[in-house]
Amino acid sequence: MQNQNTSYDHKEGAKLALKSLVEKWVGANPSRTPTSFARKAGLSETCVRRILSGDTLPQPENILKAVV
Repeated sequence: MQNQNTSYDHKEGAKLALKSLVEKWVGANPSRTPTSFARKAGLSETCVRRILSGDTLPQPENILKAVV
C-alpha cells in the first residue's frame, strides 16, 4: 500500500513541477502565452492547458518536450 502512495506523490510532484515550469516561462514576458509555449515546445494547446489545470500527467514524450 505504501508503494502506491509513493507513486501518487511522485505523480503529483511531477504535475506541480510541470505547471510551475509553464507558469514561469509564460510569466517571464508579458507577450508569452500558453499557446506560444505550446508552439515553442512542440506540444498541443490541449496538452499545455491540461498541464496548467493539473488534472493529468502528460505522456512521457510530451513531458520531455515541455522540459527540454
